[in-house]
Amino acid sequence: MIVATRLSGSPFAINPDLIERIVENPDTTIFLVDGSSHIVTEPLTRILELIADARADVIARASLRRIELSPGQRHLEALRPAAEVHDSPFAPRQTET
Repeated sequence: MIVATRLSGSPFAINPDLIERIVENPDTTIFLVDGSSHIVTEPLTRILELIADARADVIARASLRRIELSPGQRHLEALRPAAEVHDSPFAPRQTET
């Protein structure tokens, strides 16, 4: 989601995947695939930056979640930091030196 500002000054979130087109003439208008439109205070270039940042964030978060699971390990347990699952049989084992 990206956060834009209506002309009234109120912020709202919008799903960038639903944006069909954006026009700046002179106000920036965002047209969605469902036919609705929203006039915002941000310039076209700023909306494009917000969309790029939102998509980069999704990709970065997805790459962090790519974890190989141990046999029998459940996916959600693999996503928790090891400190949270230290009593779990799936937690990394400490080796003595």
